[in-house]
Amino acid sequence: MHPWLAQLLDEAEARQLPALIDAWQGFDDARTWIARALRIDLALAIERPEIVLPALYRRCVRFGDDERFFKRNIQPRHAREASALVEEWIAAWAPGRHWLRSLWPAAVALDAGVVAEYRTEIAGQIVFSSDGLFVGSVGNTDRVVWERATGRRMPGAQLDRPPRDTDWEVEDVGEGRIVLVTHDRKIEIAVGGYEEANGLDVLSPEIAMVRGIDGDGYVYWLVDLVRGRIITQGEGVPMAYAGAGQRCYVAVRDVIHAFDGGGPIGSWTCPKVTSLAIAPDHLIATRSDHVIRLWDPDLAIAAGVQRATDEPLPATTMWSPDGALLFSSGRLVDASTGNVITELRVADWSGAIEGGPPDRYQAFTELGVVETSTRGLRVWDRGGALVLEDRERIAWSHDGVAIDPTGRRLALHRGDRLSVTALLVGTLVFEQEVELAGGWGDLQLGFTDAGELWWETKAGERWLLAADSVEPQRTETDAPPFEGEPALESRDGLLVVGDAALPVDEPVKQAPHGQLYAGCATLIRLVD
Repeated sequence: MHPWLAQLLDEAEARQLPALIDAWQGFDDARTWIARALRIDLALAIERPEIVLPALYRRCVRFGDDERFFKRNIQPRHAREASALVEEWIAAWAPGRHWLRSLWPAAVALDAGVVAEYRTEIAGQIVFSSDGLFVGSVGNTDRVVWERATGRRMPGAQLDRPPRDTDWEVEDVGEGRIVLVTHDRKIEIAVGGYEEANGLDVLSPEIAMVRGIDGDGYVYWLVDLVRGRIITQGEGVPMAYAGAGQRCYVAVRDVIHAFDGGGPIGSWTCPKVTSLAIAPDHLIATRSDHVIRLWDPDLAIAAGVQRATDEPLPATTMWSPDGALLFSSGRLVDASTGNVITELRVADWSGAIEGGPPDRYQAFTELGVVETSTRGLRVWDRGGALVLEDRERIAWSHDGVAIDPTGRRLALHRGDRLSVTALLVGTLVFEQEVELAGGWGDLQLGFTDAGELWWETKAGERWLLAADSVEPQRTETDAPPFEGEPALESRDGLLVVGDAALPVDEPVKQAPHGQLYAGCATLIRLVD
């Protein structure tokens, strides 16, 4: 066994990883990246030392050779060396073990500026003390506190820091002006003729964020409360924000923007940010689902690591019926290797298709991937080639759509009319007036694995149209599992399969056959 690996496993088992991390991060070789990866997952490693190596592999897999996933300003030194070393360690450690092997890197790259990650389902605000990170509602028993230096949870710890009060208000004065008032001051600022302020958040005693609209959509302004001027104006809906003194951060569309009193100072990407907080040492915390990331903002801005594509990715994960292929975020993937076969240019990433929520707007059949949208019907074969584009068979957001997993038929419920057509040739198989049970996005309509169409009416009748029939029959059969239902969810940001576990950044779905698990940015194989 490699001496560094033996040292790592010994220190992990003794729960002495902080000392090892401090020692290794000073070396000018692969160990500096391994130390960073261990530090990011330290809170998890302290609680689950048996998964230290799989978690380390997840951080380092393809590191330095991950252009399919990330783009960056500078290639990190020793990245490929670190990846190769961890691959060597896994090969020595894995034989005879039951573990979860990530085929893709984590959603945020190892060199992107993350200092640490914490995982919890507990909701509430993020609050920093000088040495700890608190998550939950102040004064509530449903909370968790971590000691930042060691990653250990601190039972019984309580941070009593209420939200900051402010008496600033934004006045509704119509378009063209921002007016902020407090008990002893008034700030009035001219803006564009079509711009109108409608909300206010005071980020610090020196900076406020004013939300509003203009002729093209949503905008926000950062206002210097001391000098009574606009620092900068941004576009979009801020999903999270925080400030301290002249420094503040605003998350919009998976991008965190950093500002000071002079204006923008940089930005970096982070998925699904819903809250932000600033630490006393000027690091910041972001929350994305069950994952709380602690960032060094200066390092994040300098590294400039971003997703490989700037375009919005479809929030969709689907397995082929045999589990051999994966459709994930617009990519057709060989599930056995994790390699991308091709990019599929879906028509409508926003989800106005298949009569349901955005994660249900494609279907993977034995034939290939099917998309039904406001722009028509398209079918790609299992190699990613477009084999059908039919602009006449359109589905709107209020329509119910079901796609035969065998690739033979398409069912569409529009208004109160249910029609079934042959998927590729478009000929009508069946049509009837039907009032389906369920509401918008939840109509009781779907195909079984064998290609039988099942539906339930508002009157409670259940019907089945056999795969080779044009005449439906009454049935007592329960509804088949519909497209989009995840087969497996992670809990506290951790996927657990038997005695194997691995951190994940999102809920995952299990392949219908085999021991594979996937999300929009996750692909994991169970090694048994």
